[in-house]
Parts: sequence; C-alpha cells; structure tokens
Amino acid sequence: MRLGVRMACLRQRPGAAVSRLRQVTGRRPDDLEVRLLLAELELALGEVDRAIAEAGIAIQLAPDDLRGMTLLLRAQARSELQAS
Repeated sequence: MRLGVRMACLRQRPGAAVSRLRQVTGRRPDDLEVRLLLAELELALGEVDRAIAEAGIAIQLAPDDLRGMTLLLRAQARSELQAS
C-alpha cells in the first residue's frame, strides 16, 4: 500500500495518492501513519477541511504524537489565511 502511494507522489500524482489513501483508511481506520500521510497530502492539495479532519483523527489515535498536532495547526493556519 505505502509503496503505491509513494510512487504516485513521486510521479507527481498526489490526487491519485489521496484517492488510494482514502480507500486504505476505510480498511484500516486506526493506522496512524496512513492518517498522517493523508492529512499531509490533503493539505498540499488545498483540501484544508479534509486535512483538519484527518489530523484530528490522527490526534485521537495518538495524542502524544506531535505530528498530528503539527499538521492540524498548519491546516488551521491555512484555513484562517484563506478566510481573510
């Protein structure tokens, strides 16, 4: 799974990678790494609300892992910039 996502990213196809990751989260909803990667790619594609949602799930899965909070803060900052 992760190899396919990474290959899609390397080939400059982040949309395909996001689509694949969304499928994977349906099968493995508690996979922190998939949630973090999905949040990061969603943010890169400008899907801020989705990035916020995925980062929130990552925080719930691993409250002590700072990567989820970092992504959430980045997504919220971008959301505020877009609103102004």
